[in-house]
Amino acid sequence: MYDFDLEDWTPADDEAAEAIEELCLHAPDLLPVSAQIDASEQFLALGDLAAPWAPGGYPWLRVVHIARDPLTATARVEHAQAATLALAEGWLLERGADPDRLVRDPDQLAPADPQTHEIEGRTREAGNRLRVLEHSSDYDTDQSAETWVVMHDDQPVDAELPFVVQIEQVLRDPWRYSVREGRFPDRDTAVRWLTTREDPLSQATPVDPVGRSQTAAARSRTAAPSGPGPTGPTLAHPARSAGTAPTTGPGR
Repeated sequence: MYDFDLEDWTPADDEAAEAIEELCLHAPDLLPVSAQIDASEQFLALGDLAAPWAPGGYPWLRVVHIARDPLTATARVEHAQAATLALAEGWLLERGADPDRLVRDPDQLAPADPQTHEIEGRTREAGNRLRVLEHSSDYDTDQSAETWVVMHDDQPVDAELPFVVQIEQVLRDPWRYSVREGRFPDRDTAVRWLTTREDPLSQATPVDPVGRSQTAAARSRTAAPSGPGPTGPTLAHPARSAGTAPTTGPGR
């Protein structure tokens, strides 16, 4: 259960009041994955333990930004669901989180390998250039999960491959996750690959220009475990994924 510590704060507006009500409803199932907590602000990426038992495609992350005004004893609250951890942290960065202070507990959830660092670092720093078109999550009880995301890159390095598919696989015991990425010429081709998965997901074209320094900084904030590490579960369930209604919208 996560305590948002809002009992003594008045919602700043109707949006904040609705957000607080919903967050309190889900709080028993929420655990912090990534966070920056200051005296007046909180930036949170929270894992939803109820996600595996929710309707098909339900994302496993919630993101929350809380801004407190001590002069008026009010709090502004924004929240959303997020498809992947990189998209969740990107949402927080867009709302003012400091990338150098947004930290994770490596004992709770750690990247499996350097390739995961590279892909999620670029995604986290991409801002609005990556637009989520659809996404869905598939769970194997509470032991593992796979999330796929289809996005459009508004500034692709290769103009002929503007559609991005990312696969995030999370494995419990130990908690590790991997991210893989491929690029496609159009949305239909991307979705067709998700349905058939006949070929390996192609390696990503770098999502520049986040810059090597930014990517390196992202790596240093969440250092990979020593050694090659696990690659996450292989949850290639084409029929199940194809039969699950995709979740459309921002995804973060």
